[in-house]
Amino acid sequence: MHNVGQVLFTIIKNGGNRVIPIKIVEKVTTTNLSEELIEYRVVLPFKDSKKISLDKFDKYFNSLEEVNEFLLNNAKNTIKKIINDAKELNDIFDDDLKEENLDVKSIDNIKCKEEDEFIIIDLGDGKKGKIKPDFVAS
Repeated sequence: MHNVGQVLFTIIKNGGNRVIPIKIVEKVTTTNLSEELIEYRVVLPFKDSKKISLDKFDKYFNSLEEVNEFLLNNAKNTIKKIINDAKELNDIFDDDLKEENLDVKSIDNIKCKEEDEFIIIDLGDGKKGKIKPDFVAS
């Protein structure tokens, strides 16, 4: 429940995150047979600001302390996600290194295809190499 004259705070994401105070200027109560609806209308601290329904805002806060807590929690969660994503990517490198150490290829598994000047060697895993025919040891 809010009061007319009360100042709330919201975060506007257009053009970067900005914390904007919004002031409740109207409380509209609509009563019908089945329910009573309360709508709050607010203005922004800009010239010629028109009344806007408070429902148009995704989030609003009662104090700057609440805004601060919300932004810090968002920052912490974003940092945790970035670090976890980096750990997952690092695990891919670790898995590649483990496979590399365990999967030693023998010369018997190498497939060759001759071209005019080079022999193309299929090293597996989509990797290919080129060598000159005179390089091959007999």
